[in-house]
Amino acid sequence: MTSPTASPGPEPDVPPPGGWFGLRVLPAGWMRGLLMGITALVTVVVALGDLASAWVVVVLPATVAAMVAYHEALKRMMRPEATIDAADPPGPDGAPR
Repeated sequence: MTSPTASPGPEPDVPPPGGWFGLRVLPAGWMRGLLMGITALVTVVVALGDLASAWVVVVLPATVAAMVAYHEALKRMMRPEATIDAADPPGPDGAPR
C-alpha cells in the first residue's frame, strides 16, 4: 500500500532526456554534406539530360546551401541554448555537456 505522502512519478506527458526512444542528439554535419552531394548529382543529371538549362548546375546547389544556412540561422536565433558544438561530444547518457 502506498502512503499518501509518497511523491508521484514523473508526469507521463513529459518525454525523458533524449526523447521517448532514448536517442542521442548528434551534429548533423554529415547530413548537410549528403544533401549537397545528392543535390549536385541530381542537378548535373538534370542539366545533362536537357531537362533544364545549364544554369541549374549553379543555381540549384546555391539555393539549397542558402536554405540550409537560413534554417541554421533561424534555429540559433530561436534556441541559442540548444546549439551543440561539434567538438563537444555528448555525455555518457547521450545528453550534451
